[in-house]
Amino acid sequence: MTAPADGELPELRLVWPIDGLDALAWSPRERTALVFVVENAEDFDERVLRSGLAARLVQGGVELFALVGKESEQAHDALDWVVEDAGAEDVITSWHDEDDPEDVASFVAASSHASGLARVVAVVDKATRSGMRLREHLAKAIRPSAKT
Repeated sequence: MTAPADGELPELRLVWPIDGLDALAWSPRERTALVFVVENAEDFDERVLRSGLAARLVQGGVELFALVGKESEQAHDALDWVVEDAGAEDVITSWHDEDDPEDVASFVAASSHASGLARVVAVVDKATRSGMRLREHLAKAIRPSAKT
């Protein structure tokens, strides 16, 4: 899959747990926005950064990382180092520690549409209230006509 044609919307994939990322095809041609809910920065550091997953995701076409949650700023700072070490100057990273899920979804949707990204992958726990709200708002923002 390459960038969507004019007027086409990116594909939305919802993944949980984080291990579900391994099941997706990753290719630089699959220009992707990735949304992570970060509840624990140490866990994110271990499972995403130190494991090499973040570097593989950058190589695999992730062009936007949006980190959401109470410890997202700390995780974001560490992620920036991984992105820089990968030489990926065009990769955008953001954190949203106090933003409403609707605002995060709007940001991700607008950025994805403007950049012509082919898909949005969200790693969110559907068992949490914040995860449910983020999933709902992402679905509405990415696919405005979708019923949730």
